[in-house]
Amino acid sequence: MRPDESSASPSPDLTRRQSALGLVGVLALLAVLYLVPVLSHDWPLADGGLFYAMIGDIIGAGFALPQTISYQQDVIPFAYPPLVFYFAAAAEAATGLAREDVMRFLPPLFTLLAVGSLYLLAIEFGPTRRHALLSTALFGALISISPAVTALIGGGGLPRSLGLAFAILAVWQGVRMFKRGSWWNVAFTALFAGLAVVTHPQAGVFLVVGLAAAWLTRWRTVRGAVQLVIAAAASLLVVGPWLTVVLGRHGIDPFISAMAVPERDLMASLLAYVFLFLTLAPFIAVLDIVGQVQQVAARKPHLLVWRLGVFVFDIRFSPIAAAAPASMLAAHGVLDAIVPLTWQLLGRGGRVVTERARARARQVVLAVVLVLAFLPAVWTSAQLTDPSAAMS
Repeated sequence: MRPDESSASPSPDLTRRQSALGLVGVLALLAVLYLVPVLSHDWPLADGGLFYAMIGDIIGAGFALPQTISYQQDVIPFAYPPLVFYFAAAAEAATGLAREDVMRFLPPLFTLLAVGSLYLLAIEFGPTRRHALLSTALFGALISISPAVTALIGGGGLPRSLGLAFAILAVWQGVRMFKRGSWWNVAFTALFAGLAVVTHPQAGVFLVVGLAAAWLTRWRTVRGAVQLVIAAAASLLVVGPWLTVVLGRHGIDPFISAMAVPERDLMASLLAYVFLFLTLAPFIAVLDIVGQVQQVAARKPHLLVWRLGVFVFDIRFSPIAAAAPASMLAAHGVLDAIVPLTWQLLGRGGRVVTERARARARQVVLAVVLVLAFLPAVWTSAQLTDPSAAMS
């Protein structure tokens, strides 16, 4: 048993091999759910024409950063974070694949990378590998439900999916930095944070909220704060070259326009915090609520603060960004509340519940949870095979 394992889960944790096999199973299931609709169309899901043009502009410019985007008659400055478009352009040039095929298959691949990255992050939060694996499965289920899944594996998901993966990796390394104080973790936090920002603009908000919540509520040390500031400054080494070119060509106006959002509405954020997942994925939402109650009772506010911060600072991206803390909360709800309650019910009347019976009961609960969690994802995958899900 790991030293930090919850007393609510007294039986041995999963072995590394068991958790690895479980992770492979989750990723394989998600790959099927993503590939079925992708292979049903010859164009990326939910359009992607702007990004198609941007990839072509990079190739046409000999892989220099273009001045403008050819989409809509060269009136849009090429100020969007460009890393993933260079990646896609290089893939097209190196493999000879049609651009629409590159755009069809890269977003699902990047989304799977994001799911795998969440497992690494959930391992750091603990308390067990079982928690981490269940969190990962529930995260995969949540982001595979419409409209989140089309926002990630569709044509428009090309930067969003890779940006999410880099942001999760940045938070993972940041948490390791807080826990261990290693300068290697500082360097990797800076690297992944910089890559996230030059991939998708909203990835920066995700990682800032995630790292701020971790430091404020769980690892609040002076050393951690200093290293976080250093990591943020070092990330400019990654972001700086692109930012310098764009500012020199177009000034600050494109960034002001990109940040021009409606006035923040705290009531809207509160309503989204409470009802968003109840409307998108009611079953996982109930588990999330149980987990929130359990974590409040255990006086562990970190995941709740992270979840709340997403809705306060980036409500537009919240269906995807909030899935990370919500899935970990749901895992706590299952393993630290529902499973122990099941054991108590089995022991009513003074009956002795053996460890073997507890393990079987937990397996049944987890099987039911996973089936009910993934049913909406399977339904969404089937719906996305409809001809109207992508242009011909």
